[in-house]
Amino acid sequence: MNEKNGFTTPIRDSRIEAVLSRLHAVADVQEAEMAARPPDLKNRNWGPNFLKDKMIPIHREQGAFLYLLARSIRAETIVEFGTSHGLSTIYLAAAIRDNGTEGQIIGTEFVAEKMAQAQRNLEETGLARFVRIREGDARQTLRDLPEGIDMCLMDGFPPYSLEVFRLIAPRLRKGAIVVVDGTGTLREAQADFLAYLRDPGNGFRYTELPIGDGTGLAVKDA
Repeated sequence: MNEKNGFTTPIRDSRIEAVLSRLHAVADVQEAEMAARPPDLKNRNWGPNFLKDKMIPIHREQGAFLYLLARSIRAETIVEFGTSHGLSTIYLAAAIRDNGTEGQIIGTEFVAEKMAQAQRNLEETGLARFVRIREGDARQTLRDLPEGIDMCLMDGFPPYSLEVFRLIAPRLRKGAIVVVDGTGTLREAQADFLAYLRDPGNGFRYTELPIGDGTGLAVKDA
């Protein structure tokens, strides 16, 4: 079990651990470089050109959290808005494999180069068979989802979160888990989406956890 700064990963597969360690190391360097500039979405272009080579992934602790959540509910169908290089996807796919099911992750990625890199990373871990990444704008590619989705990770372009989630929500089973990344640093950019989850009238129980850059957690209640 790999440890970094007191963190112990729940992943017990040396092949997967090696890929995760490499990707997190690259992400750490990118994060340090980006930290030199204030993460103000109003004054910075966070469109596809800016994000083309940026991973902007979940943190190690969030990855462990995702893995354990997916294991605990024995998730078989997971939707991920914002696959990027596939770091979070690896944690989720490992959970599906370790649950002993033939489940699937439906991922989405707008940038073709990122999608290709994610596919290579998944192949390297041996988890590619559990993942199908849809290339393009998630507001279009997620219009035909299966019923009974067990879990959803919202980690894509924040201003699109609510519009994308409205496509996913009707397909979530009762008791499904929703995880939201960046509820601290990207709160303003996805304020409408967070307000939607907090409103009991929309059928979710919601809270926020101090993990990574802020992690939202919701359960579909109806």
